[in-house]
Amino acid sequence: MHRILADAAVGGLIVAAALPQAAAAADVRLSTGVDWSTGTYGESTPTDVYIVPLNLKVYAGKWTFRASTSWLSITGPADVAVIDEDGGGGTGTVGGAGSHKLNRQGMGDSYLAAKYSFSHLRGGPAYFDVQGKVRLPTGDDKAGLGVGATDYSIDGEL
Repeated sequence: MHRILADAAVGGLIVAAALPQAAAAADVRLSTGVDWSTGTYGESTPTDVYIVPLNLKVYAGKWTFRASTSWLSITGPADVAVIDEDGGGGTGTVGGAGSHKLNRQGMGDSYLAAKYSFSHLRGGPAYFDVQGKVRLPTGDDKAGLGVGATDYSIDGEL
C-alpha cells in the first residue's frame, strides 16, 4: 500500500509541474463505456470479461492529462490483464492460463498520463507528442484483477 501511495505521489508531482500551464482554459472530458470479451485463454473452460472503464481527460493548451481506471467482472479460470490503449479511448484484454477462482469482481489497475504536443514543427503540419504514463497497481493481483506492479513508460509520436 505504501508503494502505491508513493507511486501516486510521483504521478501527482508530474501533473503538478505542468499545472500552471494547464490552469488557462482547460477542456475536461469524462468518458465511460462497457466492453465484453470471451475466450478460453489456454483453458478448457471459457472466461467472460466485462469491463467498465472510467476515463478523465483534461486538455489545456499543448498539454493533455489523463487518469483512468476500470471496474472488472471476470467469470472463468483464466488470468486476464486489462491493457490501457493509449489515449484513454478504450481498453483491451489479454489472457493466459490461470488458477484463480471462477468469479471475481472489483477495480482494476489505474493509469495516470501527461502528454505535451509540439505542433507545427518548422512551420509545417508535422508534430511531435511526448507522453509519460504510470500504471498504478490498484487492482487486486491475487484475484487476477491487476498485475501487482507499477509500470512507467515514456513515449513519443511523430
